[in-house]
Amino acid sequence: PSGCATLARALDGDPSGLDGPVTSAISGLQVAILFDPVGAPEAVRSTGGHLVEVDDSDIYEAQELLVRENGVLVEPAGATAFAGFLADARAGRVRPGDRVVVLATGAGYKDGTALSRLAGDDAVPVIGLDDLEEYLP
Repeated sequence: PSGCATLARALDGDPSGLDGPVTSAISGLQVAILFDPVGAPEAVRSTGGHLVEVDDSDIYEAQELLVRENGVLVEPAGATAFAGFLADARAGRVRPGDRVVVLATGAGYKDGTALSRLAGDDAVPVIGLDDLEEYLP
C-alpha cells in the first residue's frame, strides 16, 4: 500500500527498505523491507507487470466489496490485489473482455477489527453450536 512502499522503492532501484515509518494500518503489509528484494521486483518486470499503489481506504473498500457482493471474506491484506485491480479498472488499464486473475487470501474471520468495520452498525451475532441448525439450509 502507499503507506508502505517497499516494492515501489525496490522497483526504483533501492531495495534497502524504507527509511521512514510505515504508515499503513494494514497489518499484514507493515513491512519495512521486502522479504525478497531481488525476486519481487524481478517478478514484476519479467512478467510485464506493473505496480499499483493503493491506500488503506481503497483496500478496505475492496474488502467490503468482496464480502458484500461476492461472499468472499478475506483479511484486509488479502484484499490488496483486488484493490489494485479496481484502481487499474478505473484508470482504464483493464478493458472489457480482459481476463484477470486476482488472488484473495487470508482468512477474514480472524481479524476482529475488520469484522467490526465491515458490520458497521449491524450487530455481529455470536452463534453457538446449539443454534447452528437454525442458520443451515
